[in-house]
Amino acid sequence: MHFRQFFLLISIALVGLSCGRFAAEPEMSASEPDAHSSESPGYALYGAARNGDEAAFAQLRTLAEQGDAVAQNLLGTAYLVIIEFQDLSEAERWYRTAALQGLPVAQGNLGSWYATARGEEKDLSAARLWLTLSAEQGHWLAQAGLGDLYRGAHGSDPDLAQAYKWYTIAVKVVSEMGRDDLEEGMLERRARLAEQMTPDQISKGEELAAGWTRRDWVELESQL
Repeated sequence: MHFRQFFLLISIALVGLSCGRFAAEPEMSASEPDAHSSESPGYALYGAARNGDEAAFAQLRTLAEQGDAVAQNLLGTAYLVIIEFQDLSEAERWYRTAALQGLPVAQGNLGSWYATARGEEKDLSAARLWLTLSAEQGHWLAQAGLGDLYRGAHGSDPDLAQAYKWYTIAVKVVSEMGRDDLEEGMLERRARLAEQMTPDQISKGEELAAGWTRRDWVELESQL
């Protein structure tokens, strides 16, 4: 799969956990939603809205306006992908609102938004910032997307050691999830990258990955 296609799929996947789940490349199946957000009633409302239920959409918006970050992220997804409600400026606004509350998936969505120029113009610096915030908190799709960005996706300046680092971290995260299918896919991506790298670059990438640990939003918020 071409990297632009993959990143576009990441944008759709990070877009919302749609009904609470990620999606990725065809060979990668869905992972579970965040444990801290899986109780949100926003998921059921979003699912109904996708089936054309205007009342459910209105309730989802009300929940978002009340400050529910998961509902805010899902509302952004609704404005992006549901034709009846599509409004790209509203999608970006609600992704940003949820992202600023520290919701990792919303941060990944916002990063993907900037990388894929869903709005008016791409902003690779903003894309890298928001994808990093999500990836540092342990989201493997954001990690994969960040690896792609460092590999040179969307015209970004490549840094292959950083790309290798984030692919390696994604491998670790999906392995901890017990998802052999996802791990196989990420290992394949890393192997394709390694074919373009020198031994020194690979060693540097491994060194960078070895020092990574998940970080909490309270540690990262000051980067904004």
